[in-house]
Amino acid sequence: MQIGKFIFHAVFWRALHLLTVFIINILLARYLGAAVSGPIFLFINNLALLILVVSGCLETGLTYYTATRQISIQKLSTLSFTWSVLATAFVVLLIMVLPLSSQQLLLWPVALYVWGNLLVTYYTSFFYAHKRFLLPSQLLTGINVVLIVLIQWQHAYGDSGFLHRNLTGLYFISFIVQGAAVYGVFRSRFVEARNWVWPAKDELMRIWKYIRVAIQINIVFFLVYRVDYWLVANFCTSEQLGNYIQVSKIGQVFLLLPGMLAAIVFPVTAGDTDNTIAKELPVVSRLLFILYLFLLLILMATGHFLFPLLYGDTFTGMYAAFVWLTPGILALSIQSLLTAYYAGRNKLIHNLKGAVLTLIVIITGDVFMIPRYGINGAAIVSSAGYIVYMIYMINIFTQEHGVKAIHFFLPHKKDWDWAKRQLLHIDE
Repeated sequence: MQIGKFIFHAVFWRALHLLTVFIINILLARYLGAAVSGPIFLFINNLALLILVVSGCLETGLTYYTATRQISIQKLSTLSFTWSVLATAFVVLLIMVLPLSSQQLLLWPVALYVWGNLLVTYYTSFFYAHKRFLLPSQLLTGINVVLIVLIQWQHAYGDSGFLHRNLTGLYFISFIVQGAAVYGVFRSRFVEARNWVWPAKDELMRIWKYIRVAIQINIVFFLVYRVDYWLVANFCTSEQLGNYIQVSKIGQVFLLLPGMLAAIVFPVTAGDTDNTIAKELPVVSRLLFILYLFLLLILMATGHFLFPLLYGDTFTGMYAAFVWLTPGILALSIQSLLTAYYAGRNKLIHNLKGAVLTLIVIITGDVFMIPRYGINGAAIVSSAGYIVYMIYMINIFTQEHGVKAIHFFLPHKKDWDWAKRQLLHIDE
């Protein structure tokens, strides 16, 4: 089992895709300003929670049963597309009855955003289960590049009111374009039969048995990463909220590489009957830890002037909060790999217990810290919670496999030799 082969094979295009996502975020924040972009991103945060709930975490079941080949891809594809349509309709109806934001947004951009996200999530999981990690990132990157060009064009030639209206519209529309592209390419390459085949009752029960725990985990995960948004919004100004959300998004950018690795670890683990991947996880963890420590130290040294330069003059409050969040970013980078491993081993209960513990720490700490210390207090508490989660997951892994906790952090010379071997044998 050479997980490194998959990691190094996928990293370039995935990193490029994540870079385009980051650029789009910067452009929206810079051109709209902290006071305007803050509430918009808060609305998207609320919408993301809805998507998480209605998605049913089906993608975890799709990945697991595709990788283990227990249910046919034709049946799983039919289920996922049908679910995406029904879930989108439910969200639209819910927003009509219960508005989630003071922003008067049209329902059609919301519908396209939700449906596009669901299609990308479900059908990217199919690609990953087939160990095809490049193509989804290539598709998403190309669409994001087009969006960046359009945003710049709007900024150069549109008036201020026109810019604000069309930036958000373009942003929402881009998601359904991405979803349609991933869905269309997947169907053309992997699904031969044109007729749709529905899973049998026993197959549906097996999927539900797997994802019912994943649903709980992902909801708790979402709250772990985003609950501080609502608390900051309650105790701080819109501008402070805008600053904190961008700090959080920087943290999320650092989570994208571990997330990419986790997306590889999950299906590879599910198909690894000998569980040999457990030997390579500490190696990947150590390399990731050293890389992130280096990058975070650079940002800590330059962020004081870099953040206002990138985001604009209204984002001067980002730096201190970012410094307090950096220990948590390091902790989450390791924790993400371990949660993916246990998902692939069908031991989701470990992930759920760790996430609940972390959520308790964050909510309790935020209630006391945010009113007194503002967004810096929120960042401190988030770091503390993420570190607790990491310690919990490492403790479980070390007990099961007899590995010392220090092996997740302390680099060895053999780590670099391992990385070079993966690079040299990438096509083997």
